[in-house]
This record gives sequence, structure tokens and C-alpha cells, in this order.
Amino acid sequence: MVEYETFEDWFEELEGFSFRSERFFEHLELAKTQHERNEFCEKWLRVAFEMGQQSQETAMSGFQSKKEMANSRWLINLEQDGEDLILPLNEEILEQTGWKTGDELLWETKAENVWTLRKKP
Repeated sequence: MVEYETFEDWFEELEGFSFRSERFFEHLELAKTQHERNEFCEKWLRVAFEMGQQSQETAMSGFQSKKEMANSRWLINLEQDGEDLILPLNEEILEQTGWKTGDELLWETKAENVWTLRKKP
């Protein structure tokens, strides 16, 4: 499971093209009333709490640290089956990520020709 040493490590993590803290404060500034700010904060904290409650099987359990996870890269050639493209994940990838056959993954575009996969919460 990926573990953070401090709240700041987690809050200042780079997600895509911005830091988690930047996204939080940018969204907070969009709230026009105190009620909207309170609602946003409660929803945001609830999601953060729920993500923290994920079991070992839904986390990326093969990594001991965020740095180790960030430094893990695999080059995988897509296979074609008719009009479908298949992304074959070998045993090493499944073991390191903690994924299993049947898990639903999110495909996220990070930059041109750069993507990340993560298990859907």
C-alpha cells in the first residue's frame, strides 16, 4: 500500500498537471457563499476519508512508498483483436500493483503518448 509520511506529502502530491492542494483551493475559491464553501469542504473531506478507508486489496499494495510507485514504469505493446485493442498485463505488473483479473481500471491521459492506469475505487 502506498503510504505518505505526512499530510503535507499527500496534500502537496502532484496529480496530473497540478498539486492536490492547488486543486482544492482553486475549487474552494469558486464557492460564492459560506454555505457552498462548507458543502465543498465536507464533500472533499468525505471523499478523502473514504479513499483512506480503502482496503489493502483496492490499494496499490505492491509498493512500499510513493517514490517507488512513481519510479515504476512498464512499456507494453498493445495487441489488436479485430477493432479492439488489448493491453496485456503480465504477472509482474499484477503483482506489483496488487491488481487482479476482473479489477476495473481507470485510464488517465497525462500528456501526449503518456497515460496512467489505476484501480477504480
